[in-house]
Amino acid sequence: MPTTALYRIRSGEVVKISLKGQPFSDRDQTYWGVLTDPTCPDGTAVRETLADGTLGPLRVFGYAKQYQAPNTVRNSTQLEIDIYDEAETADENAQDAERVSQLFTMHPQWRKAFKALLKRILSVTNAEATKWNDFRAEVAAAASLADLKVRVAALGTLPTYTLIQAVTALLNDIDPDD
Repeated sequence: MPTTALYRIRSGEVVKISLKGQPFSDRDQTYWGVLTDPTCPDGTAVRETLADGTLGPLRVFGYAKQYQAPNTVRNSTQLEIDIYDEAETADENAQDAERVSQLFTMHPQWRKAFKALLKRILSVTNAEATKWNDFRAEVAAAASLADLKVRVAALGTLPTYTLIQAVTALLNDIDPDD
């Protein structure tokens, strides 16, 4: 039975070594790699076995392992261990972004909700942009301060919304045919 090792592609951190040849077939191949029968000069333990028989934490110097091309798993240096958290966070953030993108493009309820929210945001932003552009035009056209005051006073005001009004408007923006 082959030995396999699961490692994080971004950092090379080996998180599991299987002496039973676990295939890790359900992994996301964008973020995770698998080695088959790697050379393990520093052993195969990625966690210390504690006195009570449980496994200790990952990323402990002397147990943490690093993938080294082409097919070696060795002990990690402290500098390598120090970047593992950052690399894991970067991977998780990228996967979260991918899942949100999938929700937006493939999940009909979420797509409707996202689009309704975006419509509402654009509506408010565009109304503010129109008012600002109208104000700028009035300033440019004013011949005097008195004229500017009259022009600005004639501009309409932007509405303000309560939360209930905003939610109602958002619900009205949901398109059943989207």
